[in-house]
Amino acid sequence: MKVIGLKAVYPPFWMNLPHLDIFQAFTPNLLHQLHTGVFKEHLVKWCVTITGDEEIDAHFTITQWTGKEHKEMEKVFLGFIAGVQTPNWSESCMQLLTSFSILPCALHTTWTLEALGRALDDFHAEKGIFIELGGQQATHFNIPKVHSMQHYHLHIDYAKEAYHASNKKDFVAQMTVWLHRQE
Repeated sequence: MKVIGLKAVYPPFWMNLPHLDIFQAFTPNLLHQLHTGVFKEHLVKWCVTITGDEEIDAHFTITQWTGKEHKEMEKVFLGFIAGVQTPNWSESCMQLLTSFSILPCALHTTWTLEALGRALDDFHAEKGIFIELGGQQATHFNIPKVHSMQHYHLHIDYAKEAYHASNKKDFVAQMTVWLHRQE
């Protein structure tokens, strides 16, 4: 772990808690996983590497990145990509940006969940273009924040099923019991 700059913390604070699975405690975080994670740290970097700093600097001037800037840039980023004379890579960007617009919805329907699934499937089918064009330096996409996007769908599905199983009164307690029983 020292090789990659990490320090081990032993024993972890949850080690002796008998009824805790720490990995079930992590919930999706849209700001840090999507907006600053996948968008800024991956998609924008891939695109800057492909187009060059000059091209992106001509369209965007950002000195301090905040969640608001990420969201605003996401709204117009596809237009920037479409205007760059590069082989067809806008489809992959469009699918990733589509998933960003669907995930934060407060209410998901069967239609939005299917649209999210299609957008993520299409992104994964087309993402190799970033490696071909040299945007993604690695030869793989084993990126935890990109991978975790697939689990938002599962998180939303479980929340919807738990709510539907309740009588809609004091539903948080009922949802908690329902989810516990599913384990």
